Amino acid sequence: MLNEKKFKKALKKCGIKKNDNVYITTSLFSLGKTKFKNKKQYYHFFYKCLKDIIGNKSTIIIDAFSTNVVRDNKIHRGKHNECTTGGFAKYIIGLKDTMISDHPAHAIAANGKLAKYLCKNISKSNYGLDSGLYNILKIKSKILRIGIDFTISSIAHVAESMLGVPYFYQKLIKIRAKRNKKVKFCHYTMFVRHLDLITIYDNEKIKKGIFKACGAKKAKLNKGFIYSVDTKKYFEFI
Repeated sequence: MLNEKKFKKALKKCGIKKNDNVYITTSLFSLGKTKFKNKKQYYHFFYKCLKDIIGNKSTIIIDAFSTNVVRDNKIHRGKHNECTTGGFAKYIIGLKDTMISDHPAHAIAANGKLAKYLCKNISKSNYGLDSGLYNILKIKSKILRIGIDFTISSIAHVAESMLGVPYFYQKLIKIRAKRNKKVKFCHYTMFVRHLDLITIYDNEKIKKGIFKACGAKKAKLNKGFIYSVDTKKYFEFI
């Protein structure tokens, strides 16, 4: 059974502390059952435990991906897009003071002190310069993986975009977006993979490197793990 004491202990073991800005990816089921049956209470448990440790001067950041908007030619509605990155992301997006960056497929949601700085006045790119994901590199933050193995983070795709790797390309997309109750066409760019190329990431090399070169930390929690690493160190390593 997962409880507050166990979860907070694991977070602290991973080096999460007061005033940390954290960029989160989750797979919560591996951490064990809780006493909560209601989904809202379940996700609030994780949010509150994290906030208790990092405090009110920090920022929680999470992927707010809505890839179905582009794939199915839906109207881009910002915070009201259907999020495809899990229940905890939907919970964070639903909080009143959460802000979301403007991209129809690869937005971020931010809750806390730096939310506006991260999500406003950004570029039209998903991973490129001044995108929501790139902006995470402008602040001091940690990548926090809760219940999920440390393979490729979206920050790795930002590194790939900055390098211009040959197995990705920039795609210009034209999408219908709702602005001030009106729908109009807007242009965005997406750094996407060439589908006719087979790309294999050396995940084992990445795992070893984040501990040796980046000083990543790891804590076991029931059948799952929690990882944390400095975001900029991870970016430079990738």
